[in-house]
Amino acid sequence: MVGHWRVRHITPFGGILLKPIPDDLLYCLYVNWLISDSNTGCLVRLLFVCVGNTCRSQMAEGIARDLGHEAASAGTHAPESGRVAKYAIEVLEEIGVDTSDLRPKNIDSVYPGKYDAIISMGCGVSCPAVPIDEDWGLEDPHGGEKEVYRKTRDAIRILVSDLVESYTDA
Repeated sequence: MVGHWRVRHITPFGGILLKPIPDDLLYCLYVNWLISDSNTGCLVRLLFVCVGNTCRSQMAEGIARDLGHEAASAGTHAPESGRVAKYAIEVLEEIGVDTSDLRPKNIDSVYPGKYDAIISMGCGVSCPAVPIDEDWGLEDPHGGEKEVYRKTRDAIRILVSDLVESYTDA
């Protein structure tokens, strides 16, 4: 970030659109509308990275999408089974989050350049080709009781909301 300007998007013609950090919310929403994906109308594009991509990053992807943002998740060692943890799915569905598109994906299948922020879930992910913007330091609920997944889900919901607010507020 340089001064009050952040690079948001490289256009297909090689130009760069800049997003100012605005002084008023109306201007912020206007700028985001101008540069957001016309199909989704999302405000922020988020990529959540984890090791297995079966619990925390999947919950973060689902929650961010539920809030109207473009989101994806990926893992450095995503399982070939292609299954999201059962409790992760159940606790998301408890709060009305659509889980039908959630599938573990390998980080190599995702282009990180299209995202505004790339978040590590707290598993010490190190990807030379993927610049991690933030690490949330969340404990892995894998193997825990359903209540552990609920606590992780609730923490993720707060973190996603705070992150999005930092991109859309002055």
